[in-house]
Amino acid sequence: MQIIAAMREGATRIPDIVKIVYAAYPQSLYAAAGHSVCCHLLKLEDEGHAARSGEGEPLADCWTLV
Repeated sequence: MQIIAAMREGATRIPDIVKIVYAAYPQSLYAAAGHSVCCHLLKLEDEGHAARSGEGEPLADCWTLV
């Protein structure tokens, strides 16, 4: 999974993950891509594979692999 690979490269915030995973796409699509990445991370969090700092806005939190 590209999101996990980006996180293994050191990306911890959704905008940073988007820049890696969606590098070949126009920046005008990054906001929608960010929401997609957020949904994937929330799924990984529910499964116990990812964790985020705080319980604030998922798009602004730092994420780590568990």
